[in-house]
Amino acid sequence: MSKMQTIDTQYKHKIAWRWHFYAGLYVIPFLLTLSLSGLVMLYDDVIENIQHGEILNIEAQNSKVALSQQLETVQTIYPKAIIKQYITPESSQRAGRFAIQTTTGQGLFITVNPYSGEILGEIDRDDNINTLANDIHGTLLIGDTGDRLIEIAASLLIILIVSGVYLWWPTDAASKAGMLKVRFNKGKRILWRDLHANIGLLTSVILMLFVVSGLTWSGVWGSKFVQAWNSFPAEKWDNVPLS
Repeated sequence: MSKMQTIDTQYKHKIAWRWHFYAGLYVIPFLLTLSLSGLVMLYDDVIENIQHGEILNIEAQNSKVALSQQLETVQTIYPKAIIKQYITPESSQRAGRFAIQTTTGQGLFITVNPYSGEILGEIDRDDNINTLANDIHGTLLIGDTGDRLIEIAASLLIILIVSGVYLWWPTDAASKAGMLKVRFNKGKRILWRDLHANIGLLTSVILMLFVVSGLTWSGVWGSKFVQAWNSFPAEKWDNVPLS
């Protein structure tokens, strides 16, 4: 490699390192926040069972009350509420749920024993840990501004991944011989560098897919992702010739 090529490579590495460093400074707080809130959402059933297990867990029996009768019971207890949805029990030992909206606009889950038709209790749909985690995950509790900040963080994470792979990529025969190796006898700095680089590389593809799929829910990127599907004329799906 000539001297000019060496200088050019060093210059490109400096630029990539700066992008990698500053993007990381911005991304890390958001990534931690999204990871923790996503973890809460992932284990929503476990958390909900701890909080409301007494009105969700039931003893399985042989026969069930008709769903129409369960609905009538809910309508009798909540005559002015709007019935939004019925959620089928996940197992034979779980209560069914009716999602309702009260006259004040409050959203509730009414749990019903499908074997006896008895109303077991209610769960506030708007005031629970999962809803809070979902709001943090989507908007950081600050509306569209939070959505845009998260979208910027996700976009910079793509730059973080690409620049990291570029910085890791071997440039000569000697470095290629040491690909995906961790040097334990070169001091703590080299050890942490190798761990960071190799773990980052091995997870980069999964992380990239994770970020791109998450961006489909964002305000700007998301609308562009689904624009192609929303642009299809109705006759492409509905008004088609039938045999």
